[in-house]
Amino acid sequence: MSNLPKEVLVIDDDSTVGQSVLGPLNAYSVAISNAQELETAIYQFNHQEFDVVMVELEYEALHGLALIQKFRNHDDPEKRATGFILMSGKSRKLSDDNLLKELMDLDVIVKPFSVVHLLPYLSRALAGKKKQVVFERLRKAALEKVAAGKIGEAIDEVKKRLKEFGSKGIILMCELYEKSGGLEEALQFITPFTIKDPGNIPYVNTRGRLLMLLGRFDEAKPMLEKAQENSPHNLARLADLGNMYIGLNEPEKAVSSMRNLLQLTPENPDIKFEMFKKLEDSGHQVHAQKFCQETTTPKDVVRYYNNKGVELSRAGDIEGAIREYERAIKFFPTSKDNYRIFYNIGLAQIKFKTRSAYKSAAMNLQRCLDLMPDFEKARNTLDNITRILTKDDKDLEKGKEVKPEKEIKTETDVKETKDPKDAKETKDIKAAS
Repeated sequence: MSNLPKEVLVIDDDSTVGQSVLGPLNAYSVAISNAQELETAIYQFNHQEFDVVMVELEYEALHGLALIQKFRNHDDPEKRATGFILMSGKSRKLSDDNLLKELMDLDVIVKPFSVVHLLPYLSRALAGKKKQVVFERLRKAALEKVAAGKIGEAIDEVKKRLKEFGSKGIILMCELYEKSGGLEEALQFITPFTIKDPGNIPYVNTRGRLLMLLGRFDEAKPMLEKAQENSPHNLARLADLGNMYIGLNEPEKAVSSMRNLLQLTPENPDIKFEMFKKLEDSGHQVHAQKFCQETTTPKDVVRYYNNKGVELSRAGDIEGAIREYERAIKFFPTSKDNYRIFYNIGLAQIKFKTRSAYKSAAMNLQRCLDLMPDFEKARNTLDNITRILTKDDKDLEKGKEVKPEKEIKTETDVKETKDPKDAKETKDIKAAS
């Protein structure tokens, strides 16, 4: 049947849900794929083409509505346009129903269900996908015009189709203004809609977000908190709330929002490091350290900041590299894993090619060896520096000129990575941040 999808992905802790409809749907030329594990679900969504994805609302690995938000934020516009159906075997929370309305274009089918019961849901989901494909193509074309400086043309094109796309079109208009740097214009555009329809949470959320971006945190607070109370699992809003509370100098509330977002982003645990940075950069070092120590192991902290520092060092930003290395020490100052950090700080300092930098490098290499006495690369590098510094001291005693720019050879920076078995296929799904 042409009104039914060809490929459907079923994501459910219970594999029998997909298997029970597999045979009967084959008679309608509908192919079913099953995924129980989150990593499998993400991999299949990234690498296969599905017209419709059915997700268990109470999915154990990740709240079903959170997973749908991630899929809808995919890099590929065609994948963002996928039709979605939620499956639920329990009575739903009011907050889930509210988020269903806020996210728009979502159906919920109650388990258990028969194939006959499922068919109209599949048909509606496919119709929704076709309409969403048109919207995504309009959005892509409009954003390309904005990027080319043709904001007027982009706005006119979307305005012509507001009646067709309703709330989505109105929010897209705000996005176009925002991308062109026109936050005030976006705010002026959305405000009449929020006045006319104060119960429309997407409008209220959009207005609150724009006020937050403009730094008008006191005005943004009641709107974003109202939307959050209505439906607490909106990922983008949790990120916005974290930023808003930092702007309001309320770090405890910022951490609470960040923590909730982190719990809904198990496929991208490194998102927390950006959270720590925001807290630290805004002067809340104690809150950043506490949040880090409660959610992260010293080894993962060293891995993350070590790799960030190495990348900056190889790109020639030595000072930036040292700043990243030092973040790890601030979060876990007494961790034995910091030997890698002290080693790479030493290597970075050597690149300044000055006597004072060599002395600082020697000090950090010694700290590395204090934590890991058998680290041969650090020992060899420290010996090289010590010979040069000793030679310079002898030349100074004899009244000879010392050339502090003399460079020494060192071991290549060590970039620590996780075991390959820890790497999971998640890169094409953006977590809201």
